[in-house]
Amino acid sequence: MNAAKGKRLGIVAIAMALAALACSSLNADGQVVEPTVEESEGISIIPENEPTPEETATNSIDPQVEPTLEEALDISIVPQSIDGPPVSGHLQIEAGGQLELRLARLVCCVFFESVEANVAWSLVDEPQDAEIDPQSGLLTVGEGVTNGSTFTVIASVASGQQVFEEQVTVFVLDENPLVGIWTETAQLACEVYEEITVEDPIGELIFSADGSMSVTWQPFEAYIDYVGEYKLGEQGAITFNPRSVNYQPGNMDNAGTYLIDEQGRLVLRDIWLGVPPYSSAATINCGHIFTK
Repeated sequence: MNAAKGKRLGIVAIAMALAALACSSLNADGQVVEPTVEESEGISIIPENEPTPEETATNSIDPQVEPTLEEALDISIVPQSIDGPPVSGHLQIEAGGQLELRLARLVCCVFFESVEANVAWSLVDEPQDAEIDPQSGLLTVGEGVTNGSTFTVIASVASGQQVFEEQVTVFVLDENPLVGIWTETAQLACEVYEEITVEDPIGELIFSADGSMSVTWQPFEAYIDYVGEYKLGEQGAITFNPRSVNYQPGNMDNAGTYLIDEQGRLVLRDIWLGVPPYSSAATINCGHIFTK
């Protein structure tokens, strides 16, 4: 037993010596020399708790990168306060006025829900007297900006990864007094042009600064009967071209005159916007009177 045990110990000692030689070398005198760092090619010293390459790649993501907005196609630039349904979708501002803008998502086809985001606001092709606060989105246009001037407002999100834009049209009420939302209060009889009572008045006649218009007898949320484009001419002339959305009446007269009377009412003469839908009223008259 002692001889066998000694033999095994001898074998173990030889194996250990060979392992040491594998990691070492002999000098000219036959002495063992330990390898230097330069000679240890391919050997890496990894400190304790050193991250792996995969962990390093994951941790290298810039924490300052902002997330982009989801469902971007449903997001628009809109005013903080919206009056009436949108006609063309474009923005408008009166010369000498201000308009606070926001990003909002269209919900249920009519309601705009504000979108929380870090937005940088700017303008493109703006007139000299127009500016926007880059942080708040407050748009200001000077009184000297001409009627019908257009430019673009830009809303940049996530350091420019997403950009939203919308056209802005400037209007001057002295030159285009029709801009706004009107409600019909009377009509004009043909030939004598006297005011007569209207049974089913137009609930909303909207004229926008960009030349678009809409007509709706019974406004409800975003419902519109028909839309169109209007054009103002000399000496109070007006024409319009209607396009059906939900209902377009026949027997319309789309050329006539307009004026704002002493009471501030809009009087359309020799213009007939049509009879209301689902109504027994079929009388065709020769004008309309509206109030704001």
